[in-house]
Amino acid sequence: MPNKAGNSGNAAERAIRRALVEQGVVECVVALPDRLFSGTSVPVCVWLLRHPADAGNHVLFLDARDLGVMRRGGRRVLAYDDVQAVLDSYLALSPWEGPARPDDSPPATVPSARVDREALRRNDYSLNPIDHIGRSSAPDSGAAGTAEAEAWAEVSWLRERCADLDERTVGLRAELETDRGRQAPRRRATLAALCEIQTGPSHALPAPQDRTPYGVVPVVFPRHLRDGRVTDSVDERVSPELAERLTRYRLAPGDIVCIRSGAMGPPAMVRGDQTGWLMSSNVIRLRCRQDAGVLPHYLLAVLSRPDAVNWIRDRAAATAAPFITKDALGRQEVLLPPLDVQQEIAELLMLLGERSDAHRELAAAITHARGLLLDQLTSASPSSRDSERKSRSRPPQTPRACPGPSPGRSGFWSSCSSPCWSPCVLPL
Repeated sequence: MPNKAGNSGNAAERAIRRALVEQGVVECVVALPDRLFSGTSVPVCVWLLRHPADAGNHVLFLDARDLGVMRRGGRRVLAYDDVQAVLDSYLALSPWEGPARPDDSPPATVPSARVDREALRRNDYSLNPIDHIGRSSAPDSGAAGTAEAEAWAEVSWLRERCADLDERTVGLRAELETDRGRQAPRRRATLAALCEIQTGPSHALPAPQDRTPYGVVPVVFPRHLRDGRVTDSVDERVSPELAERLTRYRLAPGDIVCIRSGAMGPPAMVRGDQTGWLMSSNVIRLRCRQDAGVLPHYLLAVLSRPDAVNWIRDRAAATAAPFITKDALGRQEVLLPPLDVQQEIAELLMLLGERSDAHRELAAAITHARGLLLDQLTSASPSSRDSERKSRSRPPQTPRACPGPSPGRSGFWSSCSSPCWSPCVLPL
């Protein structure tokens, strides 16, 4: 469920939450981090429901938004340990039925809260963990220390990866800056001669009602073309049966996808794991011919140059709404060096892309480690938390009658030691 479903002010949604809470069928709600799914980048929650026959008076909330690591392409991935931490926390905090709980059961390490029905009523029946779990509470020192160590280990690994990519980039760049790379002959060719050009289907194929977030085959629109890649945040999908009927509009690895209508921008390349995705009516596909003497990655780089993008914008601006035709795009010319030079240029550009991603991941990892370190340094120490708990649990003392101060040596009065909590006047 989207996070907003847990505390939306919509009257109908609040009525649904109220009914779920009053019937006691919500067992647990887990808040997950963002960018987990290819269909959406927003964070979501998992609602675990129980049968009405087993209704309960409490809801367990778990906050797992800080778990997972970012990978190439902007996707967040939950490692096995992350999933296990959520499961262990759920088991540790849920009511235990049956045999006694094992003594060596893993502790709860995910921020959590068990909230009763009355508290949920006071909080407008919110089922969003964020409304119930304080982010400022002191983390478990052992778990926090482990998380911090893992975070700094990832920083160290990414630093080594960045250093390796930096070194490889320098060497490959030096090879390309020789006379062989700079003075290699170039030939002119049009896109029509180099590629099979396929426009997207008509606006009625697939129809808007056929596209939903719950389909199987993603549909690629211009908004999904970012930084030379087709992003994973595709929010419209169709059924496999419909996609099979539109085979000629499906994508393959190495295809170059260009914007056909709308705000013109750089093209993007299809990855291997995006095989079979479907074109929308707003894009055009370029598929390099095998005997054309052009490499897809090199062609993508050339078509991403500002002058190439401006060439398309100028042709598209001639219509009432920005729109480039198949014939107009086919007339665009590019300069092609020999294949071996194309390969070296493409390798350098891909290496620079990996280098950029690695440095971006390193910056994100350092920021994450910094946050964990900040939590460790600014939270209460275990000893102070123990002292606070002991002071709260110490039974109250019964006041005794105050005997008052007594005279001491040298004519001074000694202080009163009786715990009567009443002020004593101690004259000199």
